[in-house]
Amino acid sequence: TLLFCVSGCIIFGFISAFSKDLLTTTIYRTIAGLFNGGQIAALFVYVVEMLPKKDRIWFTTLISFSPNVILLALIAYFTQNWRQLAIIISLLTSPAILLCILASESPRWMIQKGRIEEAHHVLKRITRWNGRNDVTDDMINEVIAAEKEILREKKNRKNYYIYHLFHTRQLTTYILVLSYSFLAASMINYGMLFSMEKLPGSIYTNNILLGLIRYGVNIASVITDYTQSWFGRRVAHTMPLAITSIGFIIHFIIICLGKSAEFEIVSRIATLTAFAMMSQVYIITGMSGNELFPTPLRSMCFSFLQVVGRIGVVFAPQLFFLADFWTPAPFLALILFALSDLVLYLIFIPETKDQPLPERFSTATNPASSQLPLEQSMNA
Repeated sequence: TLLFCVSGCIIFGFISAFSKDLLTTTIYRTIAGLFNGGQIAALFVYVVEMLPKKDRIWFTTLISFSPNVILLALIAYFTQNWRQLAIIISLLTSPAILLCILASESPRWMIQKGRIEEAHHVLKRITRWNGRNDVTDDMINEVIAAEKEILREKKNRKNYYIYHLFHTRQLTTYILVLSYSFLAASMINYGMLFSMEKLPGSIYTNNILLGLIRYGVNIASVITDYTQSWFGRRVAHTMPLAITSIGFIIHFIIICLGKSAEFEIVSRIATLTAFAMMSQVYIITGMSGNELFPTPLRSMCFSFLQVVGRIGVVFAPQLFFLADFWTPAPFLALILFALSDLVLYLIFIPETKDQPLPERFSTATNPASSQLPLEQSMNA
């Protein structure tokens, strides 16, 4: 899936640079966007199933959008032409195709598909790569045996579809709250992104500053998550939304007082900082969904969140038309999105850090349930 989607992104991104008119460009970029959504969904699930619990957040956070925002702004500044920009981006991302070819499938996925010998080979390679000489063949066979038992049980089960995300009241609550979090993050992120020209300063400088702030926050989050047990998913979700709310409130007050010119620097820093926090919200919300939903629904859950997020992308630019009625109105809307997301997540989403990945609906509705042998071995 990753190889297919990454290749689609690169190919259609590249050929869009040679479009003759706006309609053709829109078609090519739309197709590239669909492939991009697919690779994001597949990648998040792959990370959850391949990496130990303690390494998921730092890996996802450090290798993410933030450093690329800086690179994108620099390339855009020097090219000053969207066609050249599209070509360069496609060329720079093309090595990802080779990496996808070299990467192994998730052993968990292989076992569940009945490809036991391949899973054993991949697990052996992973343990050698990690220098884990203490992991014996018997231990690997024990993990595979436990997962094969789950596989035997699943053969008698029905297939799973989107509506199974709403299978129980608990899962329905999770998917609705997480979907709203993605929607709110998209409204904030893309509402600001498509209105960057309205902020004080150069659009290139602002994007570089945005990337630096995001990456700084990401690094701080990684270090804290890795070293502090109290810094769980709920704290990591609450803090950026609180900072976002404060930043937009400062900007909102400055506009209401008519002091935008006098406090231009303060306003610029406040809005860019608030804007930058959305990177963390996307990461934590996506990770929470992957850690809350059982394996048969994990990809489906993240795909559903991506669709809801794309709906936010469509409506986000329209937010700033509210300024035609009242200048600070768009920022009041962004404040309400951030605060409501913060409150709903705290009320309804449990802590999932260091919890085993649920395999069945019973464990999905009770994240604190007893660990399966697979979790103990593969996610430690």
